Amino acid sequence: MNLAIIEDGVLLTPPADDILEGCTVRRAMELVTECGVLSHLGVTDARYEDVEIDRAKAADEVMVRLSLLSYGQFH
Repeated sequence: MNLAIIEDGVLLTPPADDILEGCTVRRAMELVTECGVLSHLGVTDARYEDVEIDRAKAADEVMVRLSLLSYGQFH
């Protein structure tokens, strides 16, 4: 699962310490910090920080991306 929030003009996402970082959020972080892609929307920085549920609920925007795989028997 990828999670990112926008809070006071900063794109925040939890650090991927022990899990595989999602490529969508990683690319968004790169685009904000290296290219200023969201500056026209007031997003001027991107950082990895812990995002607790209450912080996500109070955020200006929230992005959640989830991929589910179903495994079963193949005959």
